[in-house]
Amino acid sequence: MSSSKSVVRRRWFGVVQGCLRVLLLLCLAFLLTSSGYAATIASTSCSQTDVASAVSSAADGDVVSIPACPNTVWSSNSTPPIAFCKSITLQGAGAGATNISINNTGSWPKAGIYVNNCTGKNIRITGLSLTYVSGDAMIFFNNSAGTTARVDHMTLNGGSSGGDVLSVYGPFGVADHNIFTNSSTLIEKPASGDALAGDSSWSQGPSFGTANAFYFEDNTFTDTVYTEKDCIDGGREVYRYNTFTSYGPFTHGFDTVPRSCFELDAYNNTFTGKGFSPYYGFRYRGGSGLLYNNLIQGTYSMAFIQVENYRSYSTGYVSPYTDRISPNWCDGSSNYDGNTGLAGTYHGWPCRDQIGRGKNQGSYPLYSWNNCRTGLGCGVSDQATITVAGGGGTDYTSSQIIANRDFYQMVLTFDGTTGVGQGTLAGRPATCSVNSDTGKGPAYWATDQNRLYQCSATNTWTLYYVPFTYPHPLVGAAVVQPPMNVTAVVK
Repeated sequence: MSSSKSVVRRRWFGVVQGCLRVLLLLCLAFLLTSSGYAATIASTSCSQTDVASAVSSAADGDVVSIPACPNTVWSSNSTPPIAFCKSITLQGAGAGATNISINNTGSWPKAGIYVNNCTGKNIRITGLSLTYVSGDAMIFFNNSAGTTARVDHMTLNGGSSGGDVLSVYGPFGVADHNIFTNSSTLIEKPASGDALAGDSSWSQGPSFGTANAFYFEDNTFTDTVYTEKDCIDGGREVYRYNTFTSYGPFTHGFDTVPRSCFELDAYNNTFTGKGFSPYYGFRYRGGSGLLYNNLIQGTYSMAFIQVENYRSYSTGYVSPYTDRISPNWCDGSSNYDGNTGLAGTYHGWPCRDQIGRGKNQGSYPLYSWNNCRTGLGCGVSDQATITVAGGGGTDYTSSQIIANRDFYQMVLTFDGTTGVGQGTLAGRPATCSVNSDTGKGPAYWATDQNRLYQCSATNTWTLYYVPFTYPHPLVGAAVVQPPMNVTAVVK
């Protein structure tokens, strides 16, 4: 009898096991067909028709894979070859393996890979070699605030014209582990409802130490022709841990574009200037930023760090674009400017969006420290200094961009009254003073904390900046691998 019961128990146990297996398989099937797991949509070739078809078949979360191929040309005289608004990974077989040239003529936007009007999407483009022939940008994220973008492990070549290889209008994210050759880039931050592109960005606080910027990290930039690593219209960008044998980052001001670049930060980069003209390490025409721990070597025909305001000596540029304005000279007569104090002393200062301005035209000085010529940890005599540039017959630059008001740089002896100091937190002066025009003052970099403190009021030090997580959280995500035992849709 007990033997018979044992047999029954074993049979029931086997039935239960079988049911559990079926349930497990059903659960797995559900997960594999839901957003929990990505499908791989494989393009059969590198042709723009096959890749566009694969992208069209993909759903949010999918990987669109492009095979290895010799050089293939993507071209169009109307719509961009590859256009989408999905949370997908567009993945080549590897830089140097999947080789594509972008030759896009015709009307705007003349892009190769075009992401337009996306919100709430997470997009990655990786493993391709792209070469610029013609067009607006090889990769173009347009009007896509609220979307996260990653562009990584690519080779991007702007060709003999120094073409635009990456334009990012709105999204935050990162470009990492890429090789840029003769490459221009453009970062801006327009948003829906802006009367002038970048208005909303200029109404918000700075991005210092946050994810609210577009990051370039662990890239190599090499130029043999003129290029611009540009930022306009409220753009927010950070360069860190890059190697440049090329032009450094550049910002446009409120003169030829609707709004200045809002913020450019850079640290732990290495620059080697080649000397042909024009050549600079950093060039600011507006906005604010933090520059530190950069090694700036070689020969520069302009300045290591150049700051300027075209409207201090120019009546404005008549732009051919309808979304541009031609503001008056900053001389105290334009309602765009602060027009603070006596006209004969300030001449309109602070000029709209000029160096040292931030949220709602408040004071956010440019701070620079430990930017060195021969080795990091340099003294002031080896410092890559800030140069204020002006021009023209009548020039108000000297009244409108002033050291220890609009910008601060490292000083030999720091006592809390001028410049930027660095050392241990214990070595920070107990007292400090602010500029009477701005109510803001010097800054101190605590080397044992990796934190920047600002003199925000007389004898008051306030934590101002902590570096953002490195590597960028998007870089720390798992490497995309094709899922196992999942049927691919082949196009």
